Amino acid sequence: MASANRTAGSGTEPGYAGSGASTGSIAVASGASTGTFASSGASTGALPAVDGGAHTGDSGSVNAGLPCDVEQLLVTRCQSCHGSTPLPPSPMSLVTYADLMKPAIIAPSRSMAQESVIRMQGSTLPMPPAPMAPATPAEIAVLQNWINAGAPQGVCDVTPGDGGSSDAGAADGGAVACVSPVPPVVNTPVTCTSKMNWVGGNGAAMSPGRPCGFCHGSFAVAGTVYPTAHEKDYCYGVNGARGVTVVITDKSGMSFTLNPDNTGNFILRGTLTLPYQAKVVQAGKTRAMMTPQMSGDCNSCHSEPGYNCAPGRVLIP
Repeated sequence: MASANRTAGSGTEPGYAGSGASTGSIAVASGASTGTFASSGASTGALPAVDGGAHTGDSGSVNAGLPCDVEQLLVTRCQSCHGSTPLPPSPMSLVTYADLMKPAIIAPSRSMAQESVIRMQGSTLPMPPAPMAPATPAEIAVLQNWINAGAPQGVCDVTPGDGGSSDAGAADGGAVACVSPVPPVVNTPVTCTSKMNWVGGNGAAMSPGRPCGFCHGSFAVAGTVYPTAHEKDYCYGVNGARGVTVVITDKSGMSFTLNPDNTGNFILRGTLTLPYQAKVVQAGKTRAMMTPQMSGDCNSCHSEPGYNCAPGRVLIP
């Protein structure tokens, strides 16, 4: 199980730390990989118009063919079980445009998108199931309004340098701003470097790469550290025994050092004074976030393709 060591923090400083530093809470030290590992706003790694199925383009990220708001709903409420590799007993994926257009298993006259609305609104066999938090009326409206508009395909697109986004398929044409600078897309293939996959069981080592907050709302911060940007769900990440630590510094200046377990998972229990900042440290090198964060469910953004401006997984320096 990942552990947390609490020490007095030194606060935060704007800008970047010096060579080899591992104390600046928003620093990217010399020797760290270029760019940030997260920000907030719209998705990165957009591709040209799609044919309805998921595929990998030059960015290395999966193009779901969905408008940003619909894609974010699926990430937030559905894909902890209905991911690209469904978590049993879930029988189907809800990741791509093609997934949502398939006939519903229990009612083939309806699409999976239509059935999803019914299940999110219903009290019989509701989705997400308890104890997960239900979708809000506003979230359900996003999916219903998209269906009512004819379910147009969309591409989440972030234009580097302008700090904003455009959505080719969004019904309202609105843009969700990324905090500038927009993280660069990490052009690496989808892979499983460790060649080891989680196959079931409960505990701190379960479901590496998948969002933790869907089921474990008591975690203040949780995620998985990987060696490359687009590692598959359930693939083991970097073992903390390799000298990797995740350092969380909250608004009050308190610092928490987390040691990833053998699957790469790290967990901080309890509460934080938000917002917090985070960095991954290994062998004197640091990769750090440039934007203070309000959510501790790291893998909800640091997914295989990367959501909300994250260029992919939480990475070692």
